[in-house]
Amino acid sequence: MVKPSTFRATAWDPLLIISQIVTLQCLCYLSASLITLIIAGLTGADITLDNLFNFREYRGDTVFGWTLAAGWLANSAFGAFLLLHIVERAKLCLDFTLTFHFFHLLFTSLYSQQVPSHIMWWTLNIVSCCLMSIGGEWVCMHREMTPIQLGGGSSSEASSSRSNSDRNKRKTSSPTYEMLPLEEVDEGGRSL
Repeated sequence: MVKPSTFRATAWDPLLIISQIVTLQCLCYLSASLITLIIAGLTGADITLDNLFNFREYRGDTVFGWTLAAGWLANSAFGAFLLLHIVERAKLCLDFTLTFHFFHLLFTSLYSQQVPSHIMWWTLNIVSCCLMSIGGEWVCMHREMTPIQLGGGSSSEASSSRSNSDRNKRKTSSPTYEMLPLEEVDEGGRSL
C-alpha cells in the first residue's frame, strides 16, 4: 500500500486556510505597527490606531501622509516574505493577498465609520496588493524551483562501482541532486 503524502493531504482544509488567514493578518498588522511606531517616533507624531486604520491619515499633502504610505509599501514587501513562510504556494499568494486587503478594507471602514473615500488610500492599497502578490509569488516560485537535494555521501553509495577518481570529483563538485548531469548518463539512461 502506498503511504499518502502528508503535505496538503486534502484539497479542502478549512481549518488550515482560516489559520493561515488569521496568522497572515496578525503578522502583517504587527509589522505595520512596528513600522508605524518607527515612523511616528522619527516624525514626532502621536502614536494612535489612526495611523493604521484611519484612511484620512494617508494624505498626499503632508509629509507624514507620504511617510505612512511608504511604510505601508514597505510592509507589503515584508508581507511577500510572510506569504513564503505561511502560504508556501505561489498559486495561492494572490488569494491570500486579496483576502488580507479585503479584511483591511473592512477594518478601515469599521474604524473610520465610512468606506474610504481618498484616492490616495485606494491607490496605495492597490499598489500594495500588487507588490505583495507579485513579490510573494516570486519568492514562492523561487523556493519551489530549487533542486531537491538528496542525501549524498553515505557509506552505501561509497561502496558502489564508481572509481576513486569519480568519487573524489563528486565530493569537490556541487551537492548531489535528484538528476545526474547529462555527461554522466549513457544513451540507455544508465549512469556511468
